[in-house]
Amino acid sequence: MGNIAKHRHQAAVRQSFHCFYCGLPMWESSPTAFINQHGLTKAEASLLQCTGEHLHPKGEGGSDKSHNIVAACKHCNQTRHKSSKIMTPTQYRQKVQKRLNKGAWFPEGVIRKAKGKRTTAV
Repeated sequence: MGNIAKHRHQAAVRQSFHCFYCGLPMWESSPTAFINQHGLTKAEASLLQCTGEHLHPKGEGGSDKSHNIVAACKHCNQTRHKSSKIMTPTQYRQKVQKRLNKGAWFPEGVIRKAKGKRTTAV
């Protein structure tokens, strides 16, 4: 496991496998149990894959040190880097939370499924 992967995993553990920005649960290595637990499709679960996020981007002088790496879902990580407006991690988190509270951050149903827990009969 490389340094970034190690730091990502450590951050995910510290964050109880919840995204730094949206707070939804994430999966790290195998989506199958996550899909079954939350009733998600593969495409929906893909959005919630755990990624390593540089709080201070490497392109702007940020490091691969553990203090600069948090765990973020793939959707939040990729969306942050597509934005033309550069935001601090705090500003971006506030934007994500505001949109999440309106139900507009993820495709319809993802938030409800990820927050709710499904149980299966044995």
